[in-house]
Amino acid sequence: MKTITFVFIMAMAIIVGCSQKKPEKKTTLNCGEYGFSPEILKGNVKTFKEQNYWAIEKDGEIKKGDLITWKEIDSVSFSHSFIVYFDNSGSVTRYDLLNDVNRIKFSSIFTYASGKCIRRDDIPTDSTKLSWFLQPKYWIPLSYDVLGHLISGADFRTKADTLMERQISTYDDQGNVTKMDFFDSRNNKWESRAFAYDSKGNVTQMKFFGRNDSLVYTTLSEFNDAGFLTKTDYVDENSRIVTKCVIQDISFDDHGNLLEYFTNIDDGKYRILTERQIIYY
Repeated sequence: MKTITFVFIMAMAIIVGCSQKKPEKKTTLNCGEYGFSPEILKGNVKTFKEQNYWAIEKDGEIKKGDLITWKEIDSVSFSHSFIVYFDNSGSVTRYDLLNDVNRIKFSSIFTYASGKCIRRDDIPTDSTKLSWFLQPKYWIPLSYDVLGHLISGADFRTKADTLMERQISTYDDQGNVTKMDFFDSRNNKWESRAFAYDSKGNVTQMKFFGRNDSLVYTTLSEFNDAGFLTKTDYVDENSRIVTKCVIQDISFDDHGNLLEYFTNIDDGKYRILTERQIIYY
């Protein structure tokens, strides 16, 4: 499970003559299995809901078709539909994955103390039909650095209260995660991820390594001037593109956040329209 990090930009009053102007608050979306994390949302977001539909192109327009089922999403290797709840400080309090009829299939509940996450409980509605990744468990942080960056955390089985896996993160001078190492209950490293960023803080490259640090695949991403993702290529260990996603922005809300986008996968093999609902404080 990805470690979840959050950024909340505190407003500082800038006094010009008799007027005061505060920079707009921002909320970081970076949680669960969301494939395009991290994404910086403009404004103080309260809830964020994203749903995926099959896209229908008619008369030159992209329209919404049927809601994509859980099984279909897995076959496409796309993100499932989800809802994220934020508190007033910008920290995630709950993350829900939705099933085919928009009911909760899996939830992550977050607990905080002194502004830091101290526990995450992962609660499925039916663990017998979910992968190991979504089994019932809880996660706790093991250490933070002096700047508040999460250095390590661990997942534990809820019933047996035993260690499942442990993660260690490395950061650059800008506070971006550059590497994550995952260890099993016997302290054997079984997976690693390496990240590269552009000058705006967008993740442009992610490398996924298996046991013995063998490269499994790489994702290469491109962004437009507004910071929205426009293209992602999945490249295998032999430097061959196995999946390519081209993303097209469709509509935005008054804050400038994306409300609809169209994803064309492998030159039309899959066409997905993603719809969002954003509520602000």
